Amino acid sequence: MKIIVIVLLLGLSTVKADIEFHLLWQVPGRLTDIHVSDLNEDGYKEILLATGQSYEKMLSTPTGSVTAIICEGMVSQFKPDGTLIWEKRVCKNDTAQDPCYSDGCVSAIYADSICTTTRKLIFVGCCYCGKSSLIRVYDAEGQFIQEFGQGVAAGQPVPFDGCVRKILAEDINADNCKDLIVVTNLELFVYITDCQTCTIPAVPTFTAVSTSGTINDVIVVNFDDSPSPTKEIVVAADSATVYTFNPFTGMIQFKWSYDLVPGEPVRAVYAFDLDSDTAAHEIDQDPDLEPELVVGESWYIYVLDNMDQGTPDPLDDVPNLKWEYSTSPYNVNTVSAGKFIGPRNVMGGSASIVYILDYNGSLLQTFNAPNEVRKLDIADFDKDGQKELVVFSNNYISVFSTTEMVWSSENLQGNYIDGAVLDINLNGYPEIVAGYSLGLYTIGVEELTSMTGSEADQLYSAGKDFMEKGNLVEAIIHFEQARAKYEEAGNTFMAIQCQKRISECEKFLDTDRVVAAAMEELRNYSYEEASYLFGEAANLYGRVGDKSKMSHMRVLKEAAEKLWQAHAGLEEAHYLLLDNKYTEASVEASWAQHSFEDVSTLFLTMSLDSLYETLKLEISARIRECDEVTELCSQFAEAEALKEEADKYAADGDLYFSNQQYSEAKHSYEQAKDSYTKAAHIFDEVQISLGKRADSFRRDISDIEGKIKTLEQSDIYETYEDVQTSQAILNLEKKKLVYEDLIDEYEDLAESIGKEARECRRYSTNASNQAGESYSFSDRFLRYGRDILQPPTSIAVGLALLIVTLVGLAAGKGRYVALVFLVLVLIFLGISAFQLWQ
Repeated sequence: MKIIVIVLLLGLSTVKADIEFHLLWQVPGRLTDIHVSDLNEDGYKEILLATGQSYEKMLSTPTGSVTAIICEGMVSQFKPDGTLIWEKRVCKNDTAQDPCYSDGCVSAIYADSICTTTRKLIFVGCCYCGKSSLIRVYDAEGQFIQEFGQGVAAGQPVPFDGCVRKILAEDINADNCKDLIVVTNLELFVYITDCQTCTIPAVPTFTAVSTSGTINDVIVVNFDDSPSPTKEIVVAADSATVYTFNPFTGMIQFKWSYDLVPGEPVRAVYAFDLDSDTAAHEIDQDPDLEPELVVGESWYIYVLDNMDQGTPDPLDDVPNLKWEYSTSPYNVNTVSAGKFIGPRNVMGGSASIVYILDYNGSLLQTFNAPNEVRKLDIADFDKDGQKELVVFSNNYISVFSTTEMVWSSENLQGNYIDGAVLDINLNGYPEIVAGYSLGLYTIGVEELTSMTGSEADQLYSAGKDFMEKGNLVEAIIHFEQARAKYEEAGNTFMAIQCQKRISECEKFLDTDRVVAAAMEELRNYSYEEASYLFGEAANLYGRVGDKSKMSHMRVLKEAAEKLWQAHAGLEEAHYLLLDNKYTEASVEASWAQHSFEDVSTLFLTMSLDSLYETLKLEISARIRECDEVTELCSQFAEAEALKEEADKYAADGDLYFSNQQYSEAKHSYEQAKDSYTKAAHIFDEVQISLGKRADSFRRDISDIEGKIKTLEQSDIYETYEDVQTSQAILNLEKKKLVYEDLIDEYEDLAESIGKEARECRRYSTNASNQAGESYSFSDRFLRYGRDILQPPTSIAVGLALLIVTLVGLAAGKGRYVALVFLVLVLIFLGISAFQLWQ
C-alpha cells in the first residue's frame, strides 16, 4: 500500500496510491478531553468535545469579594460530519455557596448506558479551582440529570479530592448493569449500580487509594479463568494492582499487585490474549484463552499472566511474569497489543520510538515518530487485510505500514489529549479522531478513482481540478454529473464521495456569507455572535483545505472571544467602582486591559484592512478606559483613606482639647487640616475625571446611534426589516442603554464627589480654627504679650509709658524708677520700630 497525504498532511510517496487522507473537519479550542460514542444509537458515532481555560476572577459572596479560579468548562456534541448538535457550560453552578464551585473545568468526559433499558448518559468530571471535583450527569440532549461526589453531607454531594482523570462504565459484578468507575489523581471509586431502579448510589461502593504514586491509567478486563463472568479492575500507579469482585463476599477486594522495578511508576496497561489465536483457537502456550496484561513500567515492557492456584476463591490467584523487554534509557509511555506484524503483537512507545514485539517478547521492528509517543492504535485504512499502525504523539499524528512511515500530519501545535480510530460515519473506512490541547482533528481516507478513463472518473477528476482552482460552481456541476454516472454503474462509494465534494463546495460558497456576517457582528459590538461565526467559517475553510484562511478565522474567533470577555470585564469594573468596591474594580479593569492587549497583539499577526484599523483604535480607547478605571479606583481609595485619617486626627484633637492638652490638640487639628486639604484636592481631580468619563460615554453613544442609523437605512432593512439586522439594532440599543445608565451613575457620583470635596474644605477650615484656639493659660499670656508687642498696639503702649515716665521726672518723684521706665520704654519702642521696618 502507498498513501498520498493531502490537505493537512505531508506526502511521503510520489507513486500512484490507492487512498488519500483528508482533514474532514476540525474544531479549534483549549481542549481538555474528548469521547466518541453513538449517543442516539443510530449507528453513527457522535463526538463529545470538552474545552475550557482557567483564569482568575473576582467574585462577590455574602462575606465579601474573593478571587476564585474560574474555568467555564464547555461540552460540545458534534455529528460525524462536524455539525454542532449542542454546546453547554456543563460545570456552571449558580447556586454554589462557595465561589470556587460556581464554574469549573471539564477534566474528564465519558458516555454510556448503565442499564439495558436506558439511553446513554453523559458523565462529566467537573474540576473546581484545580483541587476538587464533582461528577455531573447529562442525557444525550445535554439536559442535566444529577451530580454526585465521594459521599453526601447535609444533603449535598461531597466533592472528590483532586480532579477526576478518568470515568468508565463496566459491568463489574456480572448483573447485566454497568457500574461506574471514577479515577482521580490518587483514588479509585467504584459505584455499583442498582439494577432494579437503574440508579447510581450517592456513596461509592468501593474506594482504593494509591499511597505512593499517581494513578496513571485504569482498565477493566476479565483475565482470570474463573467460571464467574465478573471483571477485574487493573490500576496503573506505583505498581500494577488488580481488584476483583468476589462473588462469595459480594465485595470488591484486592487481588494482587506486581512491581517489576520498585520505586518506578507503572504508566500504562493493556489487556490482550497473546497466548492463543482467538480467531482459530490455536493454543500455543496457555490453554485458558484469557487475555494477559501488557504493562509499561520504567523502561520495561512486560507481560503478566494471572495464575490460578486451583481454588475457587479468585483472591488466591497470583501474577506470573511471562517476559520483559527493556527500552532503556527511555521510559515507556504507552503500550498496546493486537494483530499487526503477525496475529499477535505487543507494541510500546518510549520517548519517540515505537517498539513492535512478538507475543514472546522478541523485537520485530522499531519506528521513529515525530515526537513523544502517547498512544498506539491499529486499523485497516485501505481494506487490503493488513492493518496500519496509528501513532498519536505530541503535536503529530502518524501512520505506519509494517515497514515504514507512510503518513504524518503537520505540526498540530498542541500536546496529545486523547484519540481513537474507528468508523464514525458508516462509510466503511476508519476515521482518526484526535484531541490535542489546541483543537480537535477528524481525519478520514478517500479511495482514489481508478484511471480507467471512464466518463464518471473523468468528470470527478475535472470537478476536483475546478475545486482546487476555486471555480466552485463548475466543480459542483461536474461532481453532480459524476455522481449520476457512478449511481448508474452501481459504484455507491464514489457516488458518496461525489456528494461529499458537492457539500464541501456548497459550504465553501457559504463561507463568504458567514465571514461577512461575522465582520458585521464584530463591527456592531456583538462579539459573542462574531466568535461563533468566525468559528463556523474556520470549520468551513478547514473542510475545503484552505489552511491560510482557516488559520485567519481561528485568530479572529479568538480575538472576538477575548473582546467579548474584555468588554464584559470592563463593564463589570465600572459597576464595581460605582458600588465602592475599588479593589475588585481594579482587578476587573486590569484583567480587561490584558485581554484588550492580547487582541491588539493578535491583530499584529494579520494584514489589516479598514475594519481592523478601526478596531485597533477602539481597542486603544478601551485600554485607556481601563487605565482610567484603575486610576479612579486608586484615587478613590487614597482620598477616602486621607479623609478617614483626617477624621481620626480631628477626633484626637477634640479629645486632647477636652483634656486641656492644648499642644497635642493643636498638632492633631493641624494634621487633620492637612489631610482634609489633600483629600479635597484629590476629590476635585476625581470629579473632573468622572465628568470626562461621562463625556466619553456620550461619544460612544453617538457612535452607536450612527451605526443604528446606518443599519436602519440599509436596503434590506427598509424593505424587509430582516431578523438579522433587527437583532443587530436591538443589541446596539441595549449597549446604548448601558452607556446611558453609566452616564447617569457617573454624573450622580461626580455630584456626590463635589459635595465631598466641599465638605473636606469645610472640615479643613474648622480644624484650622480649632488649632488656633488650642492654647493653655501661659500660652495665652504669651500670645497676649506678643499681640501687645505688635504695631500699632506696641507704639500706643510705648507712648503712654513714655508720658508717664516724663511726668514722673518732671515732678522729681521716683526719679530712679522713672529712669528705669524710660530705658524700658526706649527698648519697647525700638522693638516696635524694628517690627515696622520688617
